Amino acid sequence: MPSRGELPGRIGDVSVTAMQFLPPGKEHILVTACEADASIKVWDVRSIHTSRNKTAAPLSTTAPPSSHSHWRPFGISSLSLGSDASRLYAMCKDNTVYAYSTSHLILGHVPEMETRNGEAPRRRHGIVTQPGLGPLYGFRHPSFHATS
Repeated sequence: MPSRGELPGRIGDVSVTAMQFLPPGKEHILVTACEADASIKVWDVRSIHTSRNKTAAPLSTTAPPSSHSHWRPFGISSLSLGSDASRLYAMCKDNTVYAYSTSHLILGHVPEMETRNGEAPRRRHGIVTQPGLGPLYGFRHPSFHATS
């Protein structure tokens, strides 16, 4: 039953638990994670929702860690960009910090990630969400526990 003022279509939606903007030059790119699984979604904030496209669609969704195929999916509670912005670190509720390559969050040719004449091109209508590479590796220590 929806709470007062909640739209029926939003029942059962998954909460975004972490988000991070990419550095200058790609500041229009937003990276998000949620409580449902350890996948990362990449968005172009200039075209998340348009009059032509009523539903929001990310540029890319990464594959969850392969270890999650054997167990239940675990969510991500926080994201942090490395000092040189080449790595994105995700603290997962499976007690692992996963490292992603920011260059491979979207696989294939993605004009939104390029810069021409000081500005990145916008997403064209009808482009589908592309896959992204899953984590490169994970850090785990027996004394580390990621709780909510």
